[in-house]
Amino acid sequence: MLSLSVGGRELFRQIALQNLTISSNTRVLDLCCGCGQTTEFLIKSSNHVIGLDTSPLSLNRAKRNIPQAIYVEAFDENMLFENESFDLVHISASLHEIQPGKLQKQKSIREIYRVLRNGGILTLVDFHQPATPMFITILWLFFWLFET
Repeated sequence: MLSLSVGGRELFRQIALQNLTISSNTRVLDLCCGCGQTTEFLIKSSNHVIGLDTSPLSLNRAKRNIPQAIYVEAFDENMLFENESFDLVHISASLHEIQPGKLQKQKSIREIYRVLRNGGILTLVDFHQPATPMFITILWLFFWLFET
């Protein structure tokens, strides 16, 4: 919630990537990329960015907005990439959408580690269940304004 109050959605999407060294040769997977909000930031550092999402509508927006990346329509729990394909896997604002107790989250995390090279980096930014009514209101407002 700190990022919402001091930096908005841009900071929220990039906060886990700050202080990382991403070179032009870094192989990056922007998992659950949506419309490409984080992809736009990643493509400034790397020439090898793939955005993966299940929504064709979101991917079409991402392709229009950030055509330098490659986009793949797929589920994150069954990716068709080879083992150890990526140096960096980034996920922002998507794991909270998986219902607790479902095996999907476990399958997704196994897949992430399968496609992440040995010694690679996983970055993650997401929401947690808010504990106070004020944070519930802020979270609801954020989703209403910024999520697709």
